[in-house]
Amino acid sequence: MLLPLIVLASAIVLLVGLGISAAALNHRDGSMRRFPRTKLLSGGAVAFAVLFLLFGPASGGHPEAAADSDIIPGRYIVVLKKSASPSAVAARQGLRPQVVYKSAIRGFAGSFSDEAVRRLRADPSVLSVEPDRIVTTYDLSASSSQVLPTGIDRVDADLNPAAKIDGVDDQLDVDIAIIDTGIQPDHPDLRVVWGVSFVGTDCAGGSWADDAGHGTHVAGIAAAIDNSIGVVGMAPGARLWAVKVLNQDGGGYMSCVIAGIDWVTANAAIIEVANMSLGGPSSSAMCQAITASAGAGVVYAVAAGNSLMDASFFSPANCPDVLTTSAIADFDGQPGGLNPQTVETPLCTVTGDDVFACFSNYGSLVDIAAPGVDIYSTSIGSGYATHGGTSMASPHVAGAAALDILVNGKPTDAAGAAAVRGRLIAAGANQDGFFGFSGDPDDYHEPLLLVWPAGAYDVAVTAVTAPPVIIQGDLAQIDVSLANQGSSSQTLSVALAASSGTVPDSPQTVTLEPDSSTTVSFTWDTTGLPLADYTLTATATTATGDMYPANDSRSITARVRAAEHDVAVAELRAPSVALEESQIPIYVVAANPGTYSETFSVSLEASGGSIEGSPQEITLAPLGSAVLSFTWYTPEASPVPYVLTATAEPVPDEVSISNNSLAVEVTVATQPTIVVNSPADPGSGACDAVECTLREAIISANADPLKELIWFDIPAGGPQTIAP
Repeated sequence: MLLPLIVLASAIVLLVGLGISAAALNHRDGSMRRFPRTKLLSGGAVAFAVLFLLFGPASGGHPEAAADSDIIPGRYIVVLKKSASPSAVAARQGLRPQVVYKSAIRGFAGSFSDEAVRRLRADPSVLSVEPDRIVTTYDLSASSSQVLPTGIDRVDADLNPAAKIDGVDDQLDVDIAIIDTGIQPDHPDLRVVWGVSFVGTDCAGGSWADDAGHGTHVAGIAAAIDNSIGVVGMAPGARLWAVKVLNQDGGGYMSCVIAGIDWVTANAAIIEVANMSLGGPSSSAMCQAITASAGAGVVYAVAAGNSLMDASFFSPANCPDVLTTSAIADFDGQPGGLNPQTVETPLCTVTGDDVFACFSNYGSLVDIAAPGVDIYSTSIGSGYATHGGTSMASPHVAGAAALDILVNGKPTDAAGAAAVRGRLIAAGANQDGFFGFSGDPDDYHEPLLLVWPAGAYDVAVTAVTAPPVIIQGDLAQIDVSLANQGSSSQTLSVALAASSGTVPDSPQTVTLEPDSSTTVSFTWDTTGLPLADYTLTATATTATGDMYPANDSRSITARVRAAEHDVAVAELRAPSVALEESQIPIYVVAANPGTYSETFSVSLEASGGSIEGSPQEITLAPLGSAVLSFTWYTPEASPVPYVLTATAEPVPDEVSISNNSLAVEVTVATQPTIVVNSPADPGSGACDAVECTLREAIISANADPLKELIWFDIPAGGPQTIAP
């Protein structure tokens, strides 16, 4: 029996998408807070946690639907009432905790039996008992003179007087704790004071030196020294305290992270700022510890996470009393999306410039955004490296908090820490303004971190726009776009100058409110100008205090042309080979290179076969173009190519008709036929009249650019199994 089947020379791929269920957002309200019961991380051991570091969660879907494999079996975190004694409760219950909390919270953690957990939950001194879990970093990555990293440049730390970025090590008088994988103690570009380690089952093991590289990189973003080597950080030369809670794979226990917070709280008289570029599932114990630490005056900057999900499912991102930080991509240290690039990450592809990082967590709990893609900073081995993730965004905010404290003083209580957080958020650039960014997936548009000093501003000429066609003698309207980023309104003078011709309405005076933009129109008189290209330059003149004088001016090139009619066929798209007696789509690109709007017809002719859809009438604006579609019904095959000719009908007074027509040759061939005649496949690969399996037929078809007609000629009877 003969059964025809048309097979295209291409592969078919089935893509299956993973859905993420919607979830209610939690909000910071300063009082009671709900924590969703989430189970996100995959892998029951720290060694597997590095997969989350590199690739994000192992599966999609709502976190509550994920497995419990992030839970450390038999290990629990116990939070006690403030009046309770951890040692007394443990002794009463007959327990030997592996870690004890006395400062941020009162409680302990360790490995306890199910019966012990039941007794603890019934104990009136116990507030909560929760499983211990795996926590990981939020890093997505894989010099002879100091450079200004793009992230530091983008948030303008180099323009903040408190940062004192001038190539001289001024050793800022402020202390930052890096709760992470440790810090290289002797890195020449870091001022590391000391450290402590909370790694291992007892949260008390080993050296605090960085053996993963993550903490050292984070530390450099926050506080690399302003000197003649490497990079400079947000708060250059700030004293750094290494609080090692994660191991060499970037993973650790939630209970050990809480121990790190407890240590910072005990030293709150010294440490002003703490950075946490890490996270795991929601933990009420962790959030209670951070709230207590903030109550002692410590300002916390934390990463939102790299799971493309709502940050409300992760701690510490969902804790109150923190600055939860999302990530953006910026590749030139400047606003305006001027340097779009493409960066592949394990989770997604970042495309553009000044855009929300596609991997970043989001939601109403995110307070502020900062650069977090391709961030260059310090690395172990006394070197430097580029990494990406919200891990890199958070230390920008930690360094900014340190700068604020240098100006406004050290907070000593919850109100003081909240004031620092509030000032940083208020000073941020409006996400939707010129100095912001695009692509935030939610309705809550957190500001971009910006650390200009009080009263600073920037007035920028963001665009100069001329008509696409300017005819000799025109009074051409030239639009100048302006933006003001700052805390006060600015009145400025805007001028437009032309390399020739006059601008009678220049200069003009305009007032811009904070973080606003406007467009001012000028008239360029081209009377008597020769046909040529000219330079138009717009300049804004402002008062003293403009932080970016370099963007106060912008120029474009505009062409003065003679008035002329002209139409053209710019392109004729047809295959080089077509099958006989087929319907072939043919595309013609019609254009109007002239200076007048034109209505004209476009036709397509063939030396054989017939054309459907010809002629077509079209109207094009000056310098406009359009794609027209035709159908060619091909004739019989021929060894001589057929000719397709597209023609634009000349318009009155057309300056030239040499570009009104284009022609191409197309070979018309007979459709090849392959016959499948055998279900048995000896693996020879040959497809001929003696033996040709379906596999061999498809291989043969894929070797030819034309469609193949495949016939099945196999014995009649019962079902046949064709070999793969």
